[in-house]
Amino acid sequence: MDGHGNRSAVVLFCGDPRREERQKNLPPRFLGTLHRELRAIVASLPDVDLVTASRRGDELVLTGPGAFVERTTRTLAEQIDLAIRSCFDSGYSRVVILAGDVPTLSREVVADALDRLRSAGPRAVIGPSGDGGFYLAGFNRTPELEWPRILEEPERVAATLAEHAAAARMLLEILPVIDDIDERADAARLLPLRRTASPFSSIVARLSSLLLSRFTPHPDSFREHAIAAPSSVSLRAPPLHHRSF
Repeated sequence: MDGHGNRSAVVLFCGDPRREERQKNLPPRFLGTLHRELRAIVASLPDVDLVTASRRGDELVLTGPGAFVERTTRTLAEQIDLAIRSCFDSGYSRVVILAGDVPTLSREVVADALDRLRSAGPRAVIGPSGDGGFYLAGFNRTPELEWPRILEEPERVAATLAEHAAAARMLLEILPVIDDIDERADAARLLPLRRTASPFSSIVARLSSLLLSRFTPHPDSFREHAIAAPSSVSLRAPPLHHRSF
């Protein structure tokens, strides 16, 4: 175990951005631009180290301060378990895993998640997505969870994670719902937000510019509800059909 003491690790799941942009029909550099913003958010937090989880074929590569892990993983469940265990084995006292496709995530939400994990007893925190998945999950000790079972029903991932965490006797905290981007239609819902002042105006403007340079939005795109920033909590069923996280 390394001497990370009371530091926290935030694992940003970046996957393979170019491949995912093709799969989700997003313009080039869209996810890379978003990942840079999320890295900056994590880097601004005190006593927190950023660990990046990327894909190279079937291999998950974890990189962070003084750490390098490269291992073949064939399922999302294996990726999540490896990332969390590697960070705790390195001596971090709190570990948060964060999806790389959440454009309206604020620094305050991540800071709040880490604060909620400051407890002597076992604690978990979940940030549910509007589609029922989760954009964030955090723990203050290695969770003994059956990730294959948690992920086996795409429409119940966040709810199942909450159930398993409660069954493992963790004090469970739920964060606000924030939407992620699983396809082009999700990204198009960012466009109305570029006209409004918000903490994420800068990243929304950059992502919108990439979208508009590549696509001519269908008029219906503007009639859709804007992609949700943090809102009231509701654990709705989650699909992870295109999720790299």
